[in-house]
Amino acid sequence: MIRKSGEDELDSGCGYHQALETAIALKQSARNDHARIYLPLKDRSLRIFPHPYRLRGGDEAGWKSFGYTGPPDLPGQ
Repeated sequence: MIRKSGEDELDSGCGYHQALETAIALKQSARNDHARIYLPLKDRSLRIFPHPYRLRGGDEAGWKSFGYTGPPDLPGQ
């Protein structure tokens, strides 16, 4: 959030936590035949990682810099 003075406002991270928990729940639901996942998650050890292309900075550097012949395929396509 930007204040009128132009300085960044400190964030507690609550919004990021909720977004991450929602993303993990969506992935778990898809993995379990789209079963309902209740929040907050009981298993706090679950993690989510980006595609290796993004993890290595592909969005910034471009796919050619990683030796891809084109944009990476998504699973299931």
